[in-house]
Amino acid sequence: MRIVAILAMVTAAWLGAASTAAAADKGVAVRIETNPDGALVYLGDQDAGALGQTPLELTLPPGEHVVILQAPGRVPLFETIVVEPRKGKAAKQAQVFSFFLPPATGTLVIEGDGLPDDARVVIDGEDAGAPPIEREIDAGAHQVQVLAPGREPYEEWVEVEGGARHEMSIAGTSLVEAGGAVVEGPPPPRTRAPAAAGPTLGTARAGVEVGWRRFAYEDADNAALRPFDASSRVMPYVEVELHPWRRSVRHPVLDRLSLTAMAGLAPAFTATNDSGASVDVFWREQAAGVRGRATPHPRVAIDIDVGWMRTLYVFRGPSSELVPGAPDVDYHLLRLGARGVARAGAAEAWLGVENRLVLSAGPIEDRFDTTDVDGVAARAGAAYRLLAGRLEARVEGAVERLGWTFSDDDTGSFDGSDTYYGVSLTLGASY
Repeated sequence: MRIVAILAMVTAAWLGAASTAAAADKGVAVRIETNPDGALVYLGDQDAGALGQTPLELTLPPGEHVVILQAPGRVPLFETIVVEPRKGKAAKQAQVFSFFLPPATGTLVIEGDGLPDDARVVIDGEDAGAPPIEREIDAGAHQVQVLAPGREPYEEWVEVEGGARHEMSIAGTSLVEAGGAVVEGPPPPRTRAPAAAGPTLGTARAGVEVGWRRFAYEDADNAALRPFDASSRVMPYVEVELHPWRRSVRHPVLDRLSLTAMAGLAPAFTATNDSGASVDVFWREQAAGVRGRATPHPRVAIDIDVGWMRTLYVFRGPSSELVPGAPDVDYHLLRLGARGVARAGAAEAWLGVENRLVLSAGPIEDRFDTTDVDGVAARAGAAYRLLAGRLEARVEGAVERLGWTFSDDDTGSFDGSDTYYGVSLTLGASY
């Protein structure tokens, strides 16, 4: 029944996305405005050419669209807009999206406080002269150095905002004595990444998961089949979510799809059974899949996840020998789930459920005449994004339960359960 319920939920979500796509044939009136006016508007990528200049009225299908805005002397913007489907009188009114294009340059002011008379300022590897310095400079990050004979170079990276004035004062005490050595000429500039943003091609995350796991046999007559517990175990992991086609392919369906993958490895730890015996436990996880997203509302999204997952959880004795009766598992699972996401500004929260179809379960299956296992999982979490969504921090709680049925000529039929609770903390960056 769990499988049927999940499949019904998945089908309903995709049918909802399909109905939205069908409504896209009519299109929705959209107006794009910028301050200042006259910016070129591109949809998806620039290879297809500009659609026109702002203020621009056009018709777009409902859903998410990547808009690129460019104007002379202004920082280019790459923005994702969400076009809502509308009916009736509301359909006659254009949805308005307004953007401010910051100037492409700012003012950098560098003053000295007690600097040597022969101090020189170097900006991005180029000699800018003696302080004080005031100059127009491209918006973004810049390397500022102050050099003086007999002193160690002073270095600082500054972020200059377009249209803003950035002032910095460098004290003479910041230049440390170099033991009489003279620094001759400016050093070569250090390379740095360009400041331009673009459509998100992927997100990479690193985190730690704290987990509690219990495997228990229920109503088993065999005394060797004891439960095992492990608590507060920490597993470092990495995960990625990729949209590699976004800058090369302009397609409304592909833009909603992403590839997902994760890998985690916990250090070996010790668990105990109900008799107090200690064993070493090895735990690792890998997963890969595809995620599709439907956006029925600008603040609501529905994610559908399909993929493969492996969970290895094995026990070994003091001399790396097998542990009799220990529930060694090597799950290979098919994951099928849905997740609802609510967004408010830079924050978002989600709640999801998954059905776990067990393809194989490893050594434990060989100990009994017949076995049957399947499972479910639930997750809830929240994230906060910084720097226009390029950085994120997230926390998530999860529970997973795999239900077992064992059958053996000696002990008859009995049930078992493999339950896991976890909390994860993750930091991520998007490109």
